[in-house]
Amino acid sequence: MKPWNKGADTPKTIPIEFNYYKDEKWDKVINLDDNDCWGKAALQTIDNWVNVPTNGDWTKETVHFMDGHRKTTVWYISASDCEERAHVIFPSLPKLEIEINMTNNGSHFSQEDMYIFPFYLLMFAIFAGFMGKSIIEFYKDLRTEESAENPLIPLMISVNADLTHLGCMCIHFFFIYLNGSGLFVFSVFGRLFKIISQAIMMWLLITISFGWTVTYKNMVETDIYVLTAIFVVIVHLLIAALTYIDDEEHHKYHDFGGVQGVVLIFIRFIIFCVFLFGIKDTFNKANNKQKSFLWSLTICASVYILSFPILWLLSMSLERYLINRFITFFTYISQAFAAYYILHQLTRKGSSYYEASHKSKTLLPGAKFD
Repeated sequence: MKPWNKGADTPKTIPIEFNYYKDEKWDKVINLDDNDCWGKAALQTIDNWVNVPTNGDWTKETVHFMDGHRKTTVWYISASDCEERAHVIFPSLPKLEIEINMTNNGSHFSQEDMYIFPFYLLMFAIFAGFMGKSIIEFYKDLRTEESAENPLIPLMISVNADLTHLGCMCIHFFFIYLNGSGLFVFSVFGRLFKIISQAIMMWLLITISFGWTVTYKNMVETDIYVLTAIFVVIVHLLIAALTYIDDEEHHKYHDFGGVQGVVLIFIRFIIFCVFLFGIKDTFNKANNKQKSFLWSLTICASVYILSFPILWLLSMSLERYLINRFITFFTYISQAFAAYYILHQLTRKGSSYYEASHKSKTLLPGAKFD
């Protein structure tokens, strides 16, 4: 607390009680009246009195060992003064600075974040492979085609944003491993690049669904892409910013656990409807080879766009500490699937995209692209 001096009778310390609650009790605590101090205290599992110095010094470190071997438990800690010991000394309680360092069997990773660090390292290696493959194939295309309009460009940007996200999160989690606090700036940029990657990938799926490089070659033939790009990117960046509004709320077990999750699900369904509209329009004027590709593209886009809404709903049936891992793991698996599918389609001769797109057309001077 800040130094406090009201005269010679100022005590050297004031007593503050700290209450430790298990997660199954905490839901009851927050529903009690704000003034029902004793009712809240009755639900605590552990209580700990600490004499806080009035001169601004830190108290001596206190250590508690909490048994969680039988069941994974989320602990909540609050400061209280039900007996009004501190109120007698200070009618208006001073602000306290509290520093809590909790470890999980010696690890700084909570059960929510357990195993995510090695998973990020694995995904970083996978997406680095995607990026390398994209660069090589783009270089080959650049040597054989005059047009710079190539779906590999937005794919490379998306994969590169994913790599940046994973790199930032690996650094953030490495510092959590070292000292338990992580680096906030890397967490912020990690989330930002994740949203950018998803926005670009969905834009790519939508543009192809409207026929880009399938039924026509030049993007300037339609302005739907500009509108789609603006809509998708702005919405996703807005959602990324909204994740910090209630970042520390007790009910939030992953980045999109609050109202942002509901908003994002609604947006994803709108984006999917736009995609289906484009597929339907392109399908009506496509040949058999193009229709074969459009069917497979629909499956890929369904997995990518709808994976989060489905995972978000399924996570409600899981234990709270499993939600973050569940959504993180399977969201990235769906992203890796989509990136691999599109990379395979764009770069492999004989793929359904290759047969359906302008790549299978004759590139002799004067050749017409239908």
